[in-house]
Amino acid sequence: MKIQMFIICCSAMTGLIHAQQMGIINNAASQHVKLKSVNIGDCRWTDGFWGDKFELCEEVMVPHMGTLLKGDVGFAYDNIKIAAGLKKGKHQGMNWHDGDFYKWMEAAAYVYAINKDPAIIKELDEIIGSSAECVGKIWRCGSRDVVCSESH
Repeated sequence: MKIQMFIICCSAMTGLIHAQQMGIINNAASQHVKLKSVNIGDCRWTDGFWGDKFELCEEVMVPHMGTLLKGDVGFAYDNIKIAAGLKKGKHQGMNWHDGDFYKWMEAAAYVYAINKDPAIIKELDEIIGSSAECVGKIWRCGSRDVVCSESH
C-alpha cells in the first residue's frame, strides 16, 4: 500500500510542472458548469489580506518549511535520498513524513507558477530526480523494505 501511495505521489508531482499552464481543476471544456476555473497565473493578489498572505507564503512560509524538511530536523528529503541509494543512513521520522514533503513541493510549485523564480524550479527538478531514483529502485526490488535494507 505504501508503495502504491508513493507512486501516486510521484505521478502527481509530474503534473506539477504544468501548474502554470492550467487551473487546478480544468473544467474549461465542460458544458455542465456555470463558472469556469481560472488558470494558475492568470490572476494575482497584489495587496490587501490575500496579497499579504501570498507574500508571507512566498517569502517566509514555503522557504522555511523547505529548510526544515530538507535539513537535519525534518529528514524528509534525506529519507528519499537514502531510499534511492544516494545517501547512507536509516529512515528517520514519522512514516507519513514524505506526504508533508510532497505537500511542501506542491506549495513551492504554486509559488513558482506565480513568481517564475528559476531557483524554485531548479530545486524541484533536483528533488524530483531523487524521487525518481527512489521509485525506480522500489520497482526493481519490489518492496520498500528491500529498498531500506539495501541502503547503507
